[in-house]
Amino acid sequence: MATALVAVACDGASRNGSDNATSSASRSGRMSAAAEVPAVDVRRLPPGRNQQIPDRMLDSADAGRVLGAASASVPIYVIGDYACAACRVWFETTLPVIRRDYLETGKARLTWVHYPLREHPAAVRAASAALCASVQGKFWESSARIYAAQAQWNDTRAADANRLLDSLATVDGVDGYALRNCTDSGRLLRRVRYDIDWADSTQMGAPPLVMVGTRRLAGTAPLAMLRAVIDSVLTGK
Repeated sequence: MATALVAVACDGASRNGSDNATSSASRSGRMSAAAEVPAVDVRRLPPGRNQQIPDRMLDSADAGRVLGAASASVPIYVIGDYACAACRVWFETTLPVIRRDYLETGKARLTWVHYPLREHPAAVRAASAALCASVQGKFWESSARIYAAQAQWNDTRAADANRLLDSLATVDGVDGYALRNCTDSGRLLRRVRYDIDWADSTQMGAPPLVMVGTRRLAGTAPLAMLRAVIDSVLTGK
């Protein structure tokens, strides 16, 4: 999966047999802060073919959560949780500035990494809904609606929250029937699991967190500090 910056690390785990429900935390002996998310390939393929046939739907979802030119010199990873209030603030206030000044100018490339916390089980469905919308090219628009309505779905019973999240993710241009089939089947939960495993294996910490190149800082850090870090990486200082 060459499209997303984080995909190399995540897919490496996938190809080596991590396509099951065992988390990286249990393999490493550390307790993960993330919710339990299965990594089961739900495609109905002939026995033994799941590892051999590329998952183009997973690839499309992966590509859709990346912003910026492939030629950009600075990779930025944002570790986020849709039920996290600080993550919502980062998405709504900091991301537009970074997008305008660094992503749209070709200087940096940003990948959104899903890390739903254990205490935020509804955030797993939120991540799934956003990724299912990503298959249809609407990851960022769906994420914006999900974050904007955070107080509604995060305080709703599970079944009702699922329906609300699917509705929020069904922005203009998204086929709602296809999206619901995607979320109800857990079709893209593997992508969430791979993100969690990658974040845990690199000891990224809980969201919100931003990694610029190899430098990490809290998502709650002032915008000026984030700018300084990006500019420093750009200049090689």
